[in-house]
Amino acid sequence: MALFFIRHTAGFFVQIYPCMLLCCLPFEEEDYRWGRRKTTAALTAGFAAASLLFGILMTVLLFCDLRTSQVAIANLYMAGAAALGAVFFYTAIRAESASVAALRQEPD
Repeated sequence: MALFFIRHTAGFFVQIYPCMLLCCLPFEEEDYRWGRRKTTAALTAGFAAASLLFGILMTVLLFCDLRTSQVAIANLYMAGAAALGAVFFYTAIRAESASVAALRQEPD
C-alpha cells in the first residue's frame, strides 16, 4: 500500500512539475508579479500538496468499491489541478503580448 501511494504521488508530481518549470522559463524577472522565486516556490508547494492529495485519493479509491473508474477520477483530478495552476500562473505573470505593447506605445 505504501508503494502504491508513493508511486501515484511521485507520478503525479513528475508529470506536472516539469511542465510548470517550462512555463516559467520564457519570462524575465520583471514580468512576475511577486518575483520568479516566490512564484516558482508557490507553484512548487501547490503542486507538491496536490501530489500528496492525489496519492491519498488513489489509495482510498483502491479500497473503495466504486462503479466509477479510477482512471476517470485521476484524469479529472489532474485536469483540475492543471487548470488551477494555470489560473494562478496567469495571475502571477504581468507580461503582455507584443501587439498589446505596440498599441500602448505613443506614436512618434
